Amino acid sequence: MNLLFTKALANKYAAQGLVSFAVHPGVVRTGFGANNSGWLKYFNKMPFIISPDEGSKTTVYCATQTRDKLSNGDYYKKSKKSSSSGNSQSIEVRDKLWEVSVQILQEKGFL
Repeated sequence: MNLLFTKALANKYAAQGLVSFAVHPGVVRTGFGANNSGWLKYFNKMPFIISPDEGSKTTVYCATQTRDKLSNGDYYKKSKKSSSSGNSQSIEVRDKLWEVSVQILQEKGFL
């Protein structure tokens, strides 16, 4: 849903100067599950887990680049534009997510 919403924001508000990016930080060592038993206890010790500093790099990259170096509404990982699944490319699904999101916000009194 994050990718679809990112694309919807870019589509609806680009003319007003808004830029939107979906960012994948990687699998970051956060301490999640450290107090659990079983496999979660050892999750943060797995070799593919990256540090929080490493995980923040793509977010910092997208936040600090000039607009001409990034593509509005796209997905970035490892500080590069990346492809996403076919479902995340669906204009129909993107627009439906936006419609349902607006409806829920209206029902809850936020819009």
